[in-house]
Order: sequence, then structure tokens, then C-alpha cells
Amino acid sequence: MPLPEWKATELGEIPCPPEERGGCGHGKLELKCFFGESWVSELKETAENLVVACGPAEVSKISGRCPCSKSNDGGSAWDGQLRKASYRSSRDNDLYCPLASDIQPGKLEHFQRHWIMGEPIVVRDVLKLTSGLSWDPMVMWRAFRNISGKRGSSDLTVRAVDCLDSCEVDIKIRHFFTGYSDGRNYKNSWPEMLKLKDWPPSTLFEERLPRHGAEFLSALPYKEYTHPRSGILNLASKLAAEMLKPDLGPKTYIAYGFAEELGRGDSVTKLHCDISDAVRVIIILEIA
Repeated sequence: MPLPEWKATELGEIPCPPEERGGCGHGKLELKCFFGESWVSELKETAENLVVACGPAEVSKISGRCPCSKSNDGGSAWDGQLRKASYRSSRDNDLYCPLASDIQPGKLEHFQRHWIMGEPIVVRDVLKLTSGLSWDPMVMWRAFRNISGKRGSSDLTVRAVDCLDSCEVDIKIRHFFTGYSDGRNYKNSWPEMLKLKDWPPSTLFEERLPRHGAEFLSALPYKEYTHPRSGILNLASKLAAEMLKPDLGPKTYIAYGFAEELGRGDSVTKLHCDISDAVRVIIILEIA
């Protein structure tokens, strides 16, 4: 059954949506501001005072070609921290790929040279600097069950993506995790490839998986930019609670997979564009 029409009036007013669309069906919507009239000017003044106190940015230090770029003869003193990403005729075919242990706190200039150009940065071995908590899905499931079982919600139904036809399916959380270890198949014996996205929801992650939440935060490189709460250069973390802002996580994507791509129905996350910069910790587990 189609939903009733909902549009602005000839005068430009937006009426409250009809009840079928979740509104009250009468009255009109009004745009209101959460902040006082002087909020923007005060924010601008605060920013200007901060710039004066810190001095002008030394743009020359982070502009121009990065020293780890390939030279004319194809060599670089940074070869151990570069990874081939393309084979174009230009010399910008490599990604900056440092070891997590080589990143010094507060030393951001090299990172900023690449980040300001919008280049992805691959940081290796971030989990080696953490406590070593296992990210095996069955370990996560048991941790979730121990906490959620007290609330009677340890066997919730979740919505997963069936990667073969990109549709969503409902499955018990227990069945999803046992399928990760034991495997699941369609009636024609083709392997069933499921992906669990945004689980648990970022608003509940640290409540339902507190140890894994702390482990994730400890693994983040360049915490000045990437920490969702205390990153001093993470602008999104400074927005007021009343403001709409990106989902700062943490959240997980857990997917079935094979060592070799199947050619169809693979669970690899497709190339896409996010509305904001993101940091992803990639963990690949082999189930014997």
C-alpha cells in the first residue's frame, strides 16, 4: 500500500507528516536552533584566539612532495615503509605503510603530508602494541554471551548481509557465529557467505564488549586524529552532544571468507566513499 503524499505547501511551509509516515498529521514543522544566537560568533572568536596563541601553521613543512616518494631512478630511502598500490607512469604509485612500532607519539608531520593529500595510509602490526586479546569471532561471541546473558538477550536475532545476492537475512546471533567456524552451505552446496555489519551497534559496543572496545582504542595509530573521544585533532569528537555528527564507532564487520576469492558472492567490502575519514583495523583469521 503506497504511503500518502507529503510535501511542502504553496507557501513553503512543511506540514507534519501524516500518521502513516510517523507524524501527527496536523500542524507544521518549524526549524529551531539548539544553540544561542551568539554561539557561532563565540566559536569563531575562540578559534581565532587559538590560532593567535599557537602561531601560524608552518605549511612549508607539510607541503610539497613527501621525502618517501620515489626518486627518478625508482629508489627511496623509505622503501621499507612503502607499498605498491598502482602501476601508473607517474611516481606516486606507492602508499605510505609504516609499522605501528615506528610511529612516535606526537610525530605527525610525515602522516600529515599524506593525509593532507587525501591518500590512504596503511599502518602494519597495530595489534602487536595491544594486550593480545583474541578477536576470534567465537571469543567475541562468548564475551557477548557472558554479559548479555544476564539481561536475557544473548541469543538475539540480527540482520546479516547474504553476499551472494546482497540481500539482508535475519539469523540468530549464535547461528551466525557457529557458521563462521563450521561453515554454512546453500542447498546446491555453494558456500553461504554472510557478513555482520555494525555489530554490536557503536552505541552499545563498549557496553556489550568492553574489553574488545578498550583493545580497539589501544590499537589505533595516530590517536591525536583517530581516537573518537580524546583525539585532540579529531574535530568530530569536539562537537556538542546535541549536534548531528558521524558515527565515531567503534563497530565491527564480521564476514565469512575463503583464502581465494570465489568470483561471486565474496564478502570483501567493496570500494566505496565514506562521508568522513575513517580508520579500519583489519584482522584476518584462518579457521582450520
